[in-house]
Amino acid sequence: MPGAPIRLRCEYLENPAGIDVRRPRLSWWVDDDRAAEIQTAYQIQAASTEAKLGAGDPDLWDSGHVSSRQTCNIEYRGRQLDSSQSAWWRVRSYDSDGMPSRWSEPGCFRMGILRAEDWQAQWIGGQLTGSPSTPVPAVVMARDFQLHAQVSEAHLYITALGAYAAELNGQRVGEQPLTPAWQDYRKRVSYQVLDVCDRLQTGNNRIGVLLGDGFYCGALGGGPRQRFGDRPWLYAQLVLRFAGGETRIIVSDENWQWRPSWLLRSDPFLGESIDGRQFLREWSVAGVYGDWYPVAVNHQLSPRLCADMATPLRIGSERRPASEPVRRVDGQGQTRLLYDFGCNLVGRLRLRLKVPRGTAVQVRYAEAALSNGELEDSPGSDPLAVDHYAGAGGEPWEEFQGIFGLHAFRHVEVSGLLEREAIVDIAALEVTSAAALVGEFSSDHLLLNRFHQNVHNTLRHTFLGQPVAGFGARRRMAVCADARAQMGVASCLFDVAALYRSWLSDMVDAQRPDGSFPAVVPPIPGPSENAESSGEVALLVCAWSLYRRYGDRRGLEAVYPAIQRYLAGLRERRPDLIQEQDAAGEDPYEALLDAAWYCFALTLAARISGVLGRLGDLEAYEALRQRLRDRFRERFVTPSGLLTGDSQLAYLLALHLELLEGAERASALQRLEGQLRRDGFHSGVDSREGALLLEVLTLEGRSDLAYQLLLQTSAPSWLHPVLENATSCWDEMTGELSRPAAGSVAEWLYTYLAGIELDPDLTPEQNAYRAVIIRPHPPLGIGFAAGPPVRRVAAAMDTINGRYESTWELGDQAFVLKVRVPCNCSARVIMPDEAEHQVMAGAHEFALRFDQAGDGIPILREVSQAS
Repeated sequence: MPGAPIRLRCEYLENPAGIDVRRPRLSWWVDDDRAAEIQTAYQIQAASTEAKLGAGDPDLWDSGHVSSRQTCNIEYRGRQLDSSQSAWWRVRSYDSDGMPSRWSEPGCFRMGILRAEDWQAQWIGGQLTGSPSTPVPAVVMARDFQLHAQVSEAHLYITALGAYAAELNGQRVGEQPLTPAWQDYRKRVSYQVLDVCDRLQTGNNRIGVLLGDGFYCGALGGGPRQRFGDRPWLYAQLVLRFAGGETRIIVSDENWQWRPSWLLRSDPFLGESIDGRQFLREWSVAGVYGDWYPVAVNHQLSPRLCADMATPLRIGSERRPASEPVRRVDGQGQTRLLYDFGCNLVGRLRLRLKVPRGTAVQVRYAEAALSNGELEDSPGSDPLAVDHYAGAGGEPWEEFQGIFGLHAFRHVEVSGLLEREAIVDIAALEVTSAAALVGEFSSDHLLLNRFHQNVHNTLRHTFLGQPVAGFGARRRMAVCADARAQMGVASCLFDVAALYRSWLSDMVDAQRPDGSFPAVVPPIPGPSENAESSGEVALLVCAWSLYRRYGDRRGLEAVYPAIQRYLAGLRERRPDLIQEQDAAGEDPYEALLDAAWYCFALTLAARISGVLGRLGDLEAYEALRQRLRDRFRERFVTPSGLLTGDSQLAYLLALHLELLEGAERASALQRLEGQLRRDGFHSGVDSREGALLLEVLTLEGRSDLAYQLLLQTSAPSWLHPVLENATSCWDEMTGELSRPAAGSVAEWLYTYLAGIELDPDLTPEQNAYRAVIIRPHPPLGIGFAAGPPVRRVAAAMDTINGRYESTWELGDQAFVLKVRVPCNCSARVIMPDEAEHQVMAGAHEFALRFDQAGDGIPILREVSQAS
């Protein structure tokens, strides 16, 4: 008998509180480890309360017995749900014999506010503004109210143009460290829904909010303040329900009051200044008063409000210094303590200290330190990020901790007139995404394992509401070209469906009237650069990847009009299809790359049109792609089959997009190999295209070259930083220390080294990992001087349809492969000798004995050990 379904999700989230999708989609895993087992049917029930669901009273929906193998993205088809309504749901599956499983544990989702008329709040703020170069204190705002009966349900719908931290009766509500995320506030702003029932009490209550600059009027990218507005604004609606059915709503309006806070500067990039002497204890407790002032009400603001359906941030683990600090005293008698936390991260510092009242403490951050221990300004880091704290003289110690700031650091300098015992405790608080880890990889190659760990560490710190391009302030934004490049590896290691779905909405918002996109999304107000060609295709690449990996057809429908506008604009700007040289003489190499990415966009657009049944568009895009391909070949392919843009990236794109024919492909591959050998097997492509480089080489039958590149240990390479004790992805071409796109090559570890590939069959029944190809590429037939560099690999991926595992070992006598396929799925296993095996759910083992190998084994090719 199958086990009850597990891993229930709604819109890719676990029990989301606040969604504004009227027909949310539900997903689950079938829990059945019997061999070759499938789901033949399912039944979903939904109820307005958990009690009704448990009692078998599904008053919202009972799907009945539905014959289907589908387990993901199943639309809720029950009674129409209203604003703020909760739905509890459960599911059971039926096996191949028609036997039902037990009911799953209940899941829950809560609707957000669905109609504009259901919002009653107003935008309120303080009276302090400052200037683009002058910060002002964050403000606290509060309102008292009375409750004469116990509430049965209470939810706070809250957002800000800025950043907020909310409290009720002296207790923090909400755990996210920086909300809301950066968006184009001129278009929309996301709100959060917080359950606050346990924070309320009968009698007097107070709701209070600390309101800082955030991304709305903070120094985006380290630039000036006030890019969107001159001050932060709050929008809040507290909905209370009582046992008798009564509802009461308390909103942000003129009944609130404000006052300056102890947070004198609150910039998420440049740092914070806190005066401990001004801290107002119990400021969010009813009855505690001081000098409060009437709030300003802004009736002009009208951004579109939408539920926050991205993966939330969280305060992760605490890190202690890896060693004792280096202590120095400067000429002014200031003590400087230099700490090394042993790992690059994004987060905050928590400092517990014992100092006299008024002692000024300064904290500086850096990702790298010089050999003498001094902080180093590396590309993309935060050289200007400084926190300041003025001690209150508290006993037995007091605590400084950032509230709205985020810093990129491994090294920290704490300075001031500090006695030797002034620092009682110091810890780094990591801020990471709550996205679930879905990928596991290990091998007998220790440097590869450490590289994979560095990729993991880098990615989890850069899912900050968007897939940002780096840790530091100058890179902590979503660069389209980087977001495209890192999506493949990100989805191998983490569940990024909600993150990228949200970011694609930002990209649609950012589209310009001519169909083009800015380089950074959400864009910074003011003049901005156009996205490069490899960045503009991010809309198509990421939407297509969401469909292929998560089955998100609805996502394709949502972005399709933007895809049409983009391609229509590109066609208008490229009447001859190929970018023309301007008067200054544009580099023909850039024109080649532009044409190749244009061709890639048309390829994806045709595939997306086919999935959506837009057959007319499919034919038009395919025809235009063929015309562009012909023009590309006329202009950039020489009679000998080489390219006028003679570079590694040019050959990669031409091979990948099938822009070359017959013997031309062999010539291009030979030329690419020559370039790699000339450069000592150092990649000459932008680090964003590392995965593409290894993929093309592997698919062209030259995995020996892929291995040599991947295992190169001299700079610039992927493994050289590991030898230098890196803890994040270094881009040795640009000097950046924490760039997730520099780890894009780790996708090859899953898809080619371990061999877990999406099946190219695009039928809905086989999409989204319902069927895969498991085709590992061990270093078999490649003669490394010291023997095979990798002999053992183990990888696993938790997909939306279940967990796949691929483990292989290369011994002296045989190659042994073990695979595990989840229930309701299948795999086509292809061994190194091209022998194929079609398998269903369960554990399987295959062996290739070398004395039995056929002609499919590659001829031994002598290569030198990468160095």
